[in-house]
Amino acid sequence: MGHKLNVIILAGGQGSRLKGILGKTPKIMAKIMDKPFIEYLVEWLKSKLQEIPIDIYLATGIGHDIINEYVKKNDTNLILIQEYEQLGTLGAAANCVMHTAKENSLYLVLNGDTLFDADLNIAFKVFLKTQESPLVVVKKEHNNQRFGGYIIKDNILIKDLVKTDYISMGAVFTRGIDLVRADKNASMQESIRMMDTHFIQQLCCKAFILDDSTRFIDIGVPESYNIAQLYIPKEF
Repeated sequence: MGHKLNVIILAGGQGSRLKGILGKTPKIMAKIMDKPFIEYLVEWLKSKLQEIPIDIYLATGIGHDIINEYVKKNDTNLILIQEYEQLGTLGAAANCVMHTAKENSLYLVLNGDTLFDADLNIAFKVFLKTQESPLVVVKKEHNNQRFGGYIIKDNILIKDLVKTDYISMGAVFTRGIDLVRADKNASMQESIRMMDTHFIQQLCCKAFILDDSTRFIDIGVPESYNIAQLYIPKEF
C-alpha cells in the first residue's frame, strides 16, 4: 500500500468505573482469563492491519509505571508516551504526535479498552481517499441505552444525545496535524480535551459504518468486564 500507519492506543485514563475491581491496575493491564488485556488488544490490532506497516504507541498517564514494567519485561515493540497531567483523550493523542514529531504522518487513535470485528485494512483504504477528513469507525445500533450516539447528515458524523443511530467504536483514522490543531484550539478553553467533543464534533468527520450485528466489547464497566472473561478469549 505504501503508507505507514501510526497507532495510538489511549491507556492513560483513571478507569474509575472499574476501580473497585482493579484497584490501581490500569484497564489495559486488566486480566482476562489470567492474561492482560493489552495482549489481546495488540494481537487483535495486528490481525486487523495485516496489510499495513504500523508503529504502536501507548498514550499512558495514570498507571504508567505498571504498563512500563510490563513492556520492558516482555520486550515488546510498544512505545510509551507519558502524559504528566490528565489531558483527556484528544490531549493524549496530540501529545503523542508532538513527541514523535510526526505531524505529517497518518494515525489511528484507538480506545485502550475495546475490541470489535472489522477489517481495518479496508477502513484505512477508505480514509486514504480523503485524508483531509478524519474517518470514525461506527456501528449501527438500535435502542442504544449506554453509549453516546451519532447521526449521519450529508455524509458527516454528528453527535446526537437523543437519536442514536450509530455508536463509535473508539477508532479514528486521521492526520497527525489535525490532532495537534484541534487540541491547540480546544486547549485555549479546556484543560481536558476529548476526542468526541473537541475533535469528532468540531471536524467534518466521515463514518466507516459497521453492521448492527458486528461483534464488539469494551471492558470499561464491571458488567462488561465480567462478560469479557469468557467472551474475549472465545470471540477474539
